[in-house]
Amino acid sequence: MAYQQNQTYHPFPDGFCADTFWDWQSIWYTSDPDFTDCFESTALVWVTCGYLWVMLPFQIFRIIGRSFNIKQWTWNSLLKITFCLLLALLSGMDLFAVVYNWIEHGQNSMPPSSLVAAIVKLTTFLLSALIVFAEKRRARASSGILFFFWILMLLSSIITLRSKIRTAAAENPCPQQYASFLSDLTYSWFSSMAYLGWKRPLQDDDLWTLPRNYRTKHQIDILEKNWLAEMERMHRTMDEFASKKSGTKTYQPSLLKALLKSYWLPFLATGLLRIFNDAAVFISPQVLRLMIGFVEDESQPAWKGFFYAGLMFMGACGQSLILQRYLLMCYSLGMHIRGSIVAIIYRKSLRISSSAKRSSNIGEMVNLMSIDAQRFIEFMTYIHQLWSGPLQMGLAIYFLYDLLGVSVFAGLGSLLVVFIANAFLVARVRILQISQMKEKDGRIKMMSEILNGIKVLKLYAWEKSFQQQVTDVRERELMTLRKAAYVNALGYFSSILSPFLVAIATFATYTLSSPANIFSPQHAFVALSLLNILRLPLTLLSSTITMATQTMISIKRLTKFLQNEELDPEAVQALPSNDPLSVQVNNGTFCWVTTNRFVSATSTLTSKQVSWLLLSVKLELENLHYAQLYGTDGEAIRRGRH
Repeated sequence: MAYQQNQTYHPFPDGFCADTFWDWQSIWYTSDPDFTDCFESTALVWVTCGYLWVMLPFQIFRIIGRSFNIKQWTWNSLLKITFCLLLALLSGMDLFAVVYNWIEHGQNSMPPSSLVAAIVKLTTFLLSALIVFAEKRRARASSGILFFFWILMLLSSIITLRSKIRTAAAENPCPQQYASFLSDLTYSWFSSMAYLGWKRPLQDDDLWTLPRNYRTKHQIDILEKNWLAEMERMHRTMDEFASKKSGTKTYQPSLLKALLKSYWLPFLATGLLRIFNDAAVFISPQVLRLMIGFVEDESQPAWKGFFYAGLMFMGACGQSLILQRYLLMCYSLGMHIRGSIVAIIYRKSLRISSSAKRSSNIGEMVNLMSIDAQRFIEFMTYIHQLWSGPLQMGLAIYFLYDLLGVSVFAGLGSLLVVFIANAFLVARVRILQISQMKEKDGRIKMMSEILNGIKVLKLYAWEKSFQQQVTDVRERELMTLRKAAYVNALGYFSSILSPFLVAIATFATYTLSSPANIFSPQHAFVALSLLNILRLPLTLLSSTITMATQTMISIKRLTKFLQNEELDPEAVQALPSNDPLSVQVNNGTFCWVTTNRFVSATSTLTSKQVSWLLLSVKLELENLHYAQLYGTDGEAIRRGRH
C-alpha cells in the first residue's frame, strides 16, 4: 500500500493487476477521464457482486418465510433464469480464456485480478439464477435486492464497456487476442495483414499493438522476482556460513531454476503438445500396415479401405496442426525468455559496482545480450527433443522389432557407434564454444577501448600497432570458429549417415539371416515408414546436443554476470541545494584494487589485497572543485539529486 508523488494508490501486491489501482491524473485531472483496468476488475466487480452476497441472508429469510410452492412457469421467469445462466456462461468463458492464456503464454499474459474477477462473476450470476428460481418456487414477487443488484451491474458494465471502446479506438489491437478457436487454430486472423503486405509495403501504422503478454515490461517482473529470491537464498547461506553454523554450505544461485519457476506453465504446455505430436506420428505406420493388409486380402469389405484412408488423412492433419502450434508456442516462449534476459542484463549493467566492471566489461555485456540471450530462442524448439528424440527412437525400434524381429539389433549396433562418435564431438564442441566466447569478449573489449581512446591513438600514431593486436585476436577467434565448424560438420554428417546405416544393417540382416524371411511389400513399406520416423531424431541428435551445450554455457555466463557486486543505493545521500559543499565524505575507505568482494567496516586490508589504500577519509569539496576516488566503505553525501 503506497501513495506516490504522481497521486496514485495501489493496495494490492505487485503483479496482481496490470496497472495501478487509482490514478488521479487519468481519472480526475484530465479532460477525458477513465478508470484504470485494476479498478474495473477489482472494485467495480467486487463491490457489485459483494452487495448480493452481503444481502443473501436477508433474501433467504424472505424466501423461506413463505411455504407456498407453484409448479407453473411463465416465459418471464424462464427468461430471467436463462439470462442469468447466459451471463454465468460468459463469465465461465472469461475464466477459460484467462487459464488458456496462462497455459499458452505464461502467467504474465493476464493479471491474477482477471482470474479473480471471472470467478467472482461466475459464482454471483449462478447465485442470482438460484435466487430467481427460489422466488418463483415460493411465489414471491421480484425482490428489491435483485433489482438494485442489476442496476449496479448495469452501471459497472457501462463503465467497463466505455473503457474497452476507448482503448480499442486508441490502439490497433492484435486480432489474435479476440480470434475464435478455429481462427486461432488455422491462423486465419493473420490473413488481413498478409493480404495488406501483398498489396503494398507495410508501414508502422499498419502494425498491430503489441499484446500485453509480449511486452518485456510484463515479462521481466516475474523473472527478476525469482532471481532475487535465488540471490537472497545465497546471501542467507553466506550469513549462516559466516556465523560458522555446522553443516551449512554456501548456496549457488541458479538462473536455470529462476527460468523454470517463471515459465514452467508454458514449458509444460509445449511438452504436452510434443507428446500428442509423437503419438500422432506413429499412427500412420500402423494404419499403413492395416491398409496394405486390406489390399492383399480381397475378402475384406470396401468400407474398411475408406476407413483406413480416412484415418491416415485425419492423423496427418492432426499431426500438422499440433506440430505448428507446438513450434509457435516454443518460439513465443523463447522470445519471452530472451526479452526478459536482455532487460535484466541491462538493469544489472546500470547497478554493478566499479570493481565488478573490471571483470565484466562492455564487450561481455554486449555478447550476453546479443549472443547468449539469443541462444534461448534457438534452443526452445530443440529442448523437448532431448527426451522426445529418445522416446521416438525407442518406439520406432520397438515397432521395427515387432515387424522384423531380432534383425533390428544390427541397426542398434550401428546406432551405438554413432552415439559414441557424437559424444566425443559434443565434448569437443563444448571446449571450442567456451574458447570462442572468451576470444569474442576480448575482441569487443579491445575494440571498445580503442574507440574510447581514438584521439590518443591518432595523436601518437599507434594505428598499425593496435591494428595488429586486433588482427591477432581476430585470427585466434577465426581459428576457433574454423575448428568448431569442422566438428559441427562431422556431427551433422554422422547424423545424416546414421539412418542409412541403420536401414542397411537391419534389412541386410533380416534377408540374410534366414531363407524364411521374405521381404514382402507390407514389411518394406511399414519398415521404411518407421525408418523415416527414426531419421528425424537421429538427424537432429547432433544439433540438439550442440544447442544444449551452448545454452548451458550461456546460462553459466549469465549467472556469473548477474552475481556481480552492485552499488549500494544507500551509500550516497543528497545534500540541500543551498549547501556550499558539493561532496562530503565521512569515514570512507578507498582503494584501487581489492581481492575481497565483501569488505566490511571492520575489515583490515593488507598490502597484498590492495595496491593503493586510504583509510578513515574525511573529505569536503566545495563547488567547482574536481576529484576522483574509488571507495569500498563509509558514507558519501553530495549536493543535489541522486
